[in-house]
Amino acid sequence: METSNLKLKILSLLLLSSAVAAIITIIQNSELDSCTHISIYPAYKLNDQEVLYQLQVTEEDAEKPTLVTVQPGQVLSEIFFEQGIPNHTLYTMLDKIAAGDKRKLSNLKPGQTIEFIYNHEKSLEKMVLDTSPIEKLVITFKDGTFSTEIQKIEQVLMDKNIRFEIQSSLYQAAIDSNISPSIVKQISDVFSQKIDLSREVRIGDYFDVIVTETRSTSGHIQKSRLKDVIYYSNAKRENFRATYLENEGFFSANGQSFGKDLIENPLEYSHVSSHFNLDRMHPILKIKRPHRGVDFAALEGTPVWSIGQGKVSFVGDRGGYGKTVIIKHDNKHKTLYAHLSEYAKNLKVGQTVSAKQVIGYVGQSGLATAPHLHFEFHVDNIAIDPLKRPQPPARELTGEDLVNLQVIQEQWDLTRKATHHS
Repeated sequence: METSNLKLKILSLLLLSSAVAAIITIIQNSELDSCTHISIYPAYKLNDQEVLYQLQVTEEDAEKPTLVTVQPGQVLSEIFFEQGIPNHTLYTMLDKIAAGDKRKLSNLKPGQTIEFIYNHEKSLEKMVLDTSPIEKLVITFKDGTFSTEIQKIEQVLMDKNIRFEIQSSLYQAAIDSNISPSIVKQISDVFSQKIDLSREVRIGDYFDVIVTETRSTSGHIQKSRLKDVIYYSNAKRENFRATYLENEGFFSANGQSFGKDLIENPLEYSHVSSHFNLDRMHPILKIKRPHRGVDFAALEGTPVWSIGQGKVSFVGDRGGYGKTVIIKHDNKHKTLYAHLSEYAKNLKVGQTVSAKQVIGYVGQSGLATAPHLHFEFHVDNIAIDPLKRPQPPARELTGEDLVNLQVIQEQWDLTRKATHHS
């Protein structure tokens, strides 16, 4: 009986071995679907120890870019994984490229696109990341090295005239006329100091808008900017016009400025960490020293902007203030921005800046215990409390400035006539 059982076991093992061998033969001889097969294999050596892998694609797909749109929460390692590229390829690349390029790849935003481009040998040759509406980062894989370059995206400016009548609300009428929500907000913001559009607009009123669109060569709208708007009010039987002057803001038909010449705050901050106080105990020096400004607490690197148009009169290190920028707004008013981590690119003395133009970034240079912006407001060279400062009167154009405004308005009127007669 035992001999019989042993023979059965041996026979079973032989049959199992034959079946496994047959399955292996079938797998080896079968052709995998060429449309779905992706193989990973060593492509070239970075050095004696490192081996970089490449993604191989089918001949049908060679030299065709694979376009990936970044999704919310998605990171580059996940995208590489989905493309079949090993993680160590990503890590080696990030280790070898410049720090600025590494930050762009490590901080992807939803909606950004990445192209994976292959050469005629079916190997991954380039990766192209759209980093901004005007630039893209190109990384080239060649002979075990990585090279990067920034390429400018060609843009086309297009002036567009749209006229629409109010049927229910300003927002709905604008959207129905293919005007973006950002332009609707610009219209509301411009008129907010003169007219409450949410209350005053009536059915039958209409708007005549000039917008300048920045488009890519493919036709994609990257940015829209309101240039001129006329609001026709049937109830008041009058027109309200606002025309944009570069680096100046919006002005009415007779040259009066819309809104405030100086905005309230120079950054987005979490809280005021120290108020204006001429008898304050200094937190580091431990002596009483006048605090001639306001400290706005914010994360390091938060953009800091000018509160109004002016000319840069100082850029540099200023002792305990650290990295500092001073802007002269007119003959009476100037502002100071201190403890910056860095300045805006190419900022220099004598440069004209506009309201809300970024001039630097929050830091803690100089005598500072934590990241914040020290902000001062001077009237006739005397520091006053920035939170209690008076608002300078709205600017009114005269002379050549007024003539320049009228010339621009005439140009926009010609654009309207050409649109309505076409």
